[in-house]
Amino acid sequence: MVANTAAEFDVKQIILLDGSFGPKETEKLTQAIRNDFTQFEAAREAVGELEAKENRDELSPAGRVRLGVALCLTGRHADAVTALRKGDGGAHALFFLAKSYFAMGDYAEALKHFELSRKVGYNADVCILGKAEAYRYLGEPEKSLNELDKLSGAVEQTAE
Repeated sequence: MVANTAAEFDVKQIILLDGSFGPKETEKLTQAIRNDFTQFEAAREAVGELEAKENRDELSPAGRVRLGVALCLTGRHADAVTALRKGDGGAHALFFLAKSYFAMGDYAEALKHFELSRKVGYNADVCILGKAEAYRYLGEPEKSLNELDKLSGAVEQTAE
């Protein structure tokens, strides 16, 4: 039980603390939830705390990105879009806007935001994979394959 409380604390800390928050921290959150689904509840509690701050207009643009990413990870994509659009406009925010739009079935907006996030510095390979998937869902397999042809190296060995 103590280990579970410590892990829960870590998930909440990653979401709530004003420190660096980028792809590395997001991957830690994703892995924590994937490895122990009870962490999903800890993430939801942290989201609730951030939403309370947002309602009091106490979140910075970076805090809104943190909220938006956490909302996306907890499946609240429409709310994630709202928070992320008020965020700092950085690569991480744009990437999670793309993921949220994709999850909501707005593949054209997802494409646009995957490309924007790539242009401002998000991992190009991950963005290209997102674009390829969006094109596939749009029924444009040729464009999807063209995106995949841009990939080389280690990314070609991943499941994605």
